[in-house]
Amino acid sequence: MIEKSGHQMKEITKQLEEGIRQLYDSDKYAAWLDVMSKFHNYSFRNCMLIAMQKPDATHVAGFKKWQSLERHVMKGEKGIRIIAPSPFKIKTECMQKDSDGNTVLDARGNAVYSEVEINIPSYKVITVFDISQTEGKPLPEITSMLADNDKDYGTLIEAACIYSSVPVNIIEINNGSNGFFDRNTNSIGVKSGMSESQTFKTIIHETAHSLLHAEDDDKSRNQKEVEAESVAYAVCRHFGIDASDYSFGYIAGWSRNDDLKEFRSSLELIQKTADGIITGIEEKQKVLDKGIENNMPDIFIRQMFTMDYKSMKEFYEEYFK
Repeated sequence: MIEKSGHQMKEITKQLEEGIRQLYDSDKYAAWLDVMSKFHNYSFRNCMLIAMQKPDATHVAGFKKWQSLERHVMKGEKGIRIIAPSPFKIKTECMQKDSDGNTVLDARGNAVYSEVEINIPSYKVITVFDISQTEGKPLPEITSMLADNDKDYGTLIEAACIYSSVPVNIIEINNGSNGFFDRNTNSIGVKSGMSESQTFKTIIHETAHSLLHAEDDDKSRNQKEVEAESVAYAVCRHFGIDASDYSFGYIAGWSRNDDLKEFRSSLELIQKTADGIITGIEEKQKVLDKGIENNMPDIFIRQMFTMDYKSMKEFYEEYFK
């Protein structure tokens, strides 16, 4: 069983390497970003695997999980192979230490050992299916999400500004750009007078720069732009904002000397950054929406974002009880 699992992991690792090479093609790169926008909290590897096997997937789960949701996998459907944690425990002998960190000795002056159990991280290949490969009872949260096409850009933009770790200023810009991240002042400037969707896109793009490129490094300007643009694309796609104006035609010349390790490192960074921004904005949105719903004054809403978790929880429970 262990041998079979090891063989499957080797096989799927080879597929991943080939999949990463294929991302030098701009269309495949955009397809990976599309998948990542829907599965932003999945690992980089699993986003890649889903993109390679079923790029139109929207919601995946295992066979038994679908059964528990009163849905079943349709006959003839081919599963999607992804990687899941499969840790195991082993027993080993460990040298005993006293409260001061010194080795415990027996009467003869020899170190005393005791048997301990330790967890060993490991992974295995599992099979999941997309919701489109199943039929049965509708999932309320999915139906609701697909039906909600109306966007409150005001709340979305405000949540994005609150999430940003640096100040975001809407200002007049006359040099042809939509925005910038200034490392000297550690702030973001966004051009005034743009549409709400373009304003949001620019805030996310510059927020990505502030998170990824605040320090000097040896990345080229082109690579930095690709990283920021990729994060913005994925975040916009997640929130259902039109991203058809994004282009990744220059992705093929991104990595120096076809360095796959460097390319993969940037892809992982893009995935983690997009996940952090999406999760952060959604959390801020919930607070804003709850405050508006309960007619909470703006000053109270903003106060909540400056509190630590315990204070915010107490304030929240008191106000909404």
